[in-house]
Amino acid sequence: MISKQTFIAKLQNEVRIIKHLASKATTPELLHFRLSDNQRTTAQWLAYIALVGVAGAKDILSDDASGFETFMDDMDNFDVNNFDTIFDKNVADMIAIINAVSDEKLHEEKTMFGRFTDTRAGHLMTSVYNWHVAYKTQIFLQLKAAGLKDLGTMNLWGGMDAPVKESSQ
Repeated sequence: MISKQTFIAKLQNEVRIIKHLASKATTPELLHFRLSDNQRTTAQWLAYIALVGVAGAKDILSDDASGFETFMDDMDNFDVNNFDTIFDKNVADMIAIINAVSDEKLHEEKTMFGRFTDTRAGHLMTSVYNWHVAYKTQIFLQLKAAGLKDLGTMNLWGGMDAPVKESSQ
């Protein structure tokens, strides 16, 4: 099992990449784009990823399953203009929650949603961490489909723009 410090470092890297991608959603057309009528807009995906991690961490690491109770209200009231501030606060809260839990508690088994049994640390990986990776990719695909053709591998996996190629004359 990886250490809390390694988990947090990997999660923070995903957060950095998500924030890089979010910085590309600069127009109403990009923010309101959805791949199909019954899917989320880019703004809704940004709200989701800014809020879901801390809700999941609270539910996984406590004996109180109320983390998701306020989640949908928070989604409905989310202001995408405050994405960075909200995401930063929730990531800081999530890290504090993780750091406050003992290693022994991380190795306790817990059943989530009445059917998924794993250690609490396992749930952090298969839920909280994987959500960040998956929704990062979703946001990337939304932005590409909305017309940001210059986004590429460096944006998705490195969290940075690709170097500008010098033209040969």
